[in-house]
Order: sequence, then structure tokens, then C-alpha cells
Amino acid sequence: MTKSDLLAHEQAGRREALDGLIARINPGAHVVDVQAPLAQPETLLSAGSYGATERGSNVAAWLAAESPLSRAFAKPAAAPVAGLARHSGIYTKSMVMAEPVSAADLVTFIDILRRAAGQRLLRMKGLVALLDDPERPMLIHLVQDIFHPPVRLEHWPRVDRRTRLVLIADGIDEAALDSFLKTLERKPGRKRA
Repeated sequence: MTKSDLLAHEQAGRREALDGLIARINPGAHVVDVQAPLAQPETLLSAGSYGATERGSNVAAWLAAESPLSRAFAKPAAAPVAGLARHSGIYTKSMVMAEPVSAADLVTFIDILRRAAGQRLLRMKGLVALLDDPERPMLIHLVQDIFHPPVRLEHWPRVDRRTRLVLIADGIDEAALDSFLKTLERKPGRKRA
């Protein structure tokens, strides 16, 4: 965050509302105020909690940070402040699949989704059970058009070994996105969950 020093003391409510808006859009976002005395420029360039090393240690928390359930039980956000409620088309979509998928199907799915949604696909992350080795999930992370290198984990973080994908979209028709997500699990010979 920049220019926070321009807010007068009586505008503290606008800053709190902005913090609330950021938390609603991305509950896992780490806000760095560059005006803060301890702010370090390197934090803007580090992978932080999305680096492979950090993710490997607490994948379950990383995936849960933006789930609709965590949002449903989060503290209510502050009352909106005029001029800050510009993101009404942003929503989160989750998908759970019981059966593993092929790596080729996953790559095709992600490629089509990225091409169709473009910049409106704000984020996608998840753990995917692949047919070649379902005991070692693939950790995927995409931010708009940047697809971070997938990481193959040595084991699942929990007993539940189902594929989980979480998407954050802006202005994408939710029913169409839901229908497209279901295509990944509708391959011939695959059970429907």
C-alpha cells in the first residue's frame, strides 16, 4: 500500500474500510504499507506464503485461506465506505473431485480456462490428485496469466485425498464457470462425484 501518509487522522475509517475490502477480496493477502517504519522493499518481491518451501509446510492452511467456508465464518467486514465498493463482480468458486485426473486433462483444462477468462481469472490454487501417482498431490497456483511452476508434494496434508481447486474470478458468469469446472471430472470412464 502506498500513500497512506496522505490520509488525515479523521480519515482513519476509510483506511479500516479499505483493509476490510482487501480482506474480503483476498483473505490471504499480506498488506505491506510502504509508509510503515519497518516496511522492507524485499517483502514486495518475495514469494512469501506462496513459495514452494512455505507452501509445503502448511498446504492445508494455504488452501483454506480463501475458501467460501472460511469467508462464511469470518468476522463481518466493516460497513462500506463510499468509493471503495468497486469489486462487486468478484467471487470465489470451489471444486472438489473424488477421482484423480490425468496430467494431460489438467493442463488442457488450465490452458482453456486461462485463454477464455484472461485477466478475469484473478487466482486459482489447489491440490490435484493425478492418475500417475494419486498419493502425491500436485500443488498448483495461478495468478491471472502467471502460472507458477507446479509442485509435487510427497504426501497429502490430510487424510482426505480429493482434488480441491479454489478460483477467484471477476465478472465471469458463475454458472458458465461452474459448468466448465465440471468438465474436468466428466471424462469417459470416470465416475462422477
